[in-house]
Amino acid sequence: YRMRWRRSCKRLLILLLFLCMTIKLHLEFRLLNASRSENSYSPWWSNETLGHLRGMPKTKPVSNKPGVLRDVDRGIVWIGNSTEKVLSFEKKVQPDASISQDIKKYVNLRGNTSSKGVPLRNNTHPILSKSIPMMEQNQSYSNRRKLNSEKGEVKNASNEKLSHEKLKQVQNPVISTAKPKEEKPNKPKSIPKPASRISSKRSVAVKKGVSHDVDPEEVSLSPEDIEKMKKRLQVLNEAQTIYNEDRYGSFTENTTILLVQVHNRLENLRHLVESMKNTKGINETLVILSHDYFYQAMNDYVTNITDFRVMQMFFPFSIQLHPLTFPGRDPRDCSWNVKSGFQLLSPWPTFAILNTHGPLLFRIVQNRDLKCLNRDWPDTYGHYREASFTQIKHHWWWKIHRVFNELRITQNNYTGSVVFLEEDHYILPDLLHVLTMLKKEKRAKCPTCQVIALGNYNKMSPNVYKNNVEKGDWWVTKHNLGFVLDVRAWKELMKCRPQFCQFDDYNWDWTLTNIIQTCFKPRMSMVSLKFSRVIHVGSCGTHVKKRNCDVSNEVRTAKMRITSGKNWLFPKTLAWQNVYRSSGRVKRGNGGWGDFRDRMLCQAIWNGTATEETLQKLQSPEFKS
Repeated sequence: YRMRWRRSCKRLLILLLFLCMTIKLHLEFRLLNASRSENSYSPWWSNETLGHLRGMPKTKPVSNKPGVLRDVDRGIVWIGNSTEKVLSFEKKVQPDASISQDIKKYVNLRGNTSSKGVPLRNNTHPILSKSIPMMEQNQSYSNRRKLNSEKGEVKNASNEKLSHEKLKQVQNPVISTAKPKEEKPNKPKSIPKPASRISSKRSVAVKKGVSHDVDPEEVSLSPEDIEKMKKRLQVLNEAQTIYNEDRYGSFTENTTILLVQVHNRLENLRHLVESMKNTKGINETLVILSHDYFYQAMNDYVTNITDFRVMQMFFPFSIQLHPLTFPGRDPRDCSWNVKSGFQLLSPWPTFAILNTHGPLLFRIVQNRDLKCLNRDWPDTYGHYREASFTQIKHHWWWKIHRVFNELRITQNNYTGSVVFLEEDHYILPDLLHVLTMLKKEKRAKCPTCQVIALGNYNKMSPNVYKNNVEKGDWWVTKHNLGFVLDVRAWKELMKCRPQFCQFDDYNWDWTLTNIIQTCFKPRMSMVSLKFSRVIHVGSCGTHVKKRNCDVSNEVRTAKMRITSGKNWLFPKTLAWQNVYRSSGRVKRGNGGWGDFRDRMLCQAIWNGTATEETLQKLQSPEFKS
């Protein structure tokens, strides 16, 4: 009966999904037809998509007369019903001779067939068949404005229209190598700083959603102060001091470690420490705080904790210590959303588009005229690195290597477990109690499970989940808070460390999910609690920005949840379910990790060769892949 009920629900959900997609496509086509003469965004190119959160450029309408205009590296490729010509605006920028051959080979401009006479599938793109993104050189795009990073001009994208002169060029193309006369731009009302440089103020356009600005406090130190701080943090890292060891005894080989990644949110850290104080058995553990930002108020708070043993370690490759050079934001680097043009070529990846003028094959390529340092290393989506995002992945990779491989207390025969937390987490009082129970019962119930997941994002009442335990693939993105690894699981992960550094995703958890799905056969498995013992209370963080952030209100909500589930705390038995959950199909990365220097630093960390000398090599303009 239960299986029949599940099948019926699945069929109903599939039907609803099909209906919703049909309505969505219908509304999109209506929107496109209604806005044909206006500047518009592609409806499915959202500026706040989950995971990548990348802005997409606006599109410009093209004349309805025969022919299509394509911008090719500061030149123009004109394709009409029976003509194909290349217009170059500079003598030194000559179009690739192979372009026309590829066009002849793959594109029959007189009909909707390939050069071999095989009809192409009708993959008509409603936007690209009517309007073409006109990518101007070195321009950055955002939701509200278009910023020219070279001249510092701000123009309203909604007021841009093709001039009569450009329309004449489209209608009557002429091959010319002379540089056209440049129109004098209107004097801007205000001249902002170039997008590639560090902004001292938060962008006005970014009021909600992801922020692409570096925190000014992270780049406020003078070069002299930076050198002093590097030496100070190096001394602290080498000392590996454990506070309160005289009160609670020495660290042993089976002591549980709570490893917390900390940035600069002191209020969140206070609430996390408060929840730790209420956790039974916390004085038998060691809490290691891994910082990528140092300021005295937070350091004073940590060193004055007296309820459990504490150790600090400091990420040496942070933005604060390298504000104007890699791995920080180098002013010579490309702005994250500098766009590249369209180039008519045949190699992969290509897309067939059918419109009224016949099929076109094109691919997106980087702008050859970009002068920025990392122009050859965009990510999968054509964007460039953002230091504030890549730092998180570097920090996570560095801290796990340091804990398992470099700390003196864990180098020899460590048999304990490491619980992974972050500063915006709030733990329940019985976290260590259920961890002990799971470690004991896992040996008989699931001996092949390498990971224990104490946290998740389940939002329903604790009375629904009770103390149920399920088995399945290690789905890191759904269980990235409060998961537990031991030395055996760490050694398994080390087998796939090259994939971790190469996968194009700035999120460490999405990267882990990918290597679990692609590198391990069978996939690494886990046991997980349905009623989460770790609660996320940091909705205002890296990926989400709000006008009003109230951490105290989120903590109150978390405490209410704990109160509602008090009947299920400190259980005497756990209910193991006979269900194995798969982590699903492999998904493409969210980008942000295409820079060759990020991958080299990642490899240097796991090789144990990451030093200041390594960074100097990666910072050099002569550095080549």
